[in-house]
Amino acid sequence: MRLKLPTKCVPQISHERAGKLIRRVRREHGISQWELAYAMNISAPYVSDLERGRRNWTAERFHLAGKTIRELFKRREREEYERRMGYR
Repeated sequence: MRLKLPTKCVPQISHERAGKLIRRVRREHGISQWELAYAMNISAPYVSDLERGRRNWTAERFHLAGKTIRELFKRREREEYERRMGYR
């Protein structure tokens, strides 16, 4: 049996606003469009179009973008720590 949520409880966000949010978070973490696109297995121009609201976000792609940014940031932090500690 599938759980159905009432539409009033599910937050709605425009494609433009979703793109701006992803762009802001990506830039705050120092991740390029190219890096994000490569990790998500899509093209950099497609990421640009998503961020500008020219393409539509799906819930899956939005979730994947957030997850990918988090993973890339964690990897960078780990590499920076290893470099500072002399592991690399």
